[in-house]
Amino acid sequence: MIGGLLAYLLSTVFQAGWQIKMALILIPPSSTDHDYGSEIPAHERVASGVSTGEMSGSSGSGFLLMLFCMCMTAITELGPDQWVGSILTDTVAFEVSSFWFTPPA
Repeated sequence: MIGGLLAYLLSTVFQAGWQIKMALILIPPSSTDHDYGSEIPAHERVASGVSTGEMSGSSGSGFLLMLFCMCMTAITELGPDQWVGSILTDTVAFEVSSFWFTPPA
């Protein structure tokens, strides 16, 4: 929220270029407290002594269900791509080509 407001102010009030607005991305990582000398704690799987094979074997059916659902979502998104362009061309008189709307010649 703060970054959005700062970008808006930089655009409208200060007329700053895009380089200054992109530099806003560097503020949050530079302001965090980095402790490079500490050790990274072990994952929960490693701490409890569960092997990688046991971990992946226990979620087999859930993984297959999620894979099936994601495939169905991808298939349903491919369908409208075949007819949206022709409908927009016929009804609105715009040609659709690679997400760009171009007025008819």
